Amino acid sequence: GTVWLQRVPIMIWIAALVELIQCLSGRSQHWPDFGVLIGLQIINGTVGFFEEYNAGNAIAELKASLAPKANVKRDGKFQIIKARELVPGDIIVLQIGGVIPADC
Repeated sequence: GTVWLQRVPIMIWIAALVELIQCLSGRSQHWPDFGVLIGLQIINGTVGFFEEYNAGNAIAELKASLAPKANVKRDGKFQIIKARELVPGDIIVLQIGGVIPADC
């Protein structure tokens, strides 16, 4: 997404375009410079993609780990369940500093 629109990549694209124009004009041999600039863009885009991908995975994992849970006594046994699985008749065990599972 935004990796291609940052200032440095735009400046590199402009530099690569200048090098390409010089190469195509036939006045000088700038192909190695052009190749290095395009290589930098590919590396930059790849690194940016994986950073965004990993950040998205980290957020999903964080949301899953923060899903509300409840310590309840159900059918005579104490157990930890997801708060959304609470049913009438469950006895919720409250602790100091604990989160109270409730509908908002």
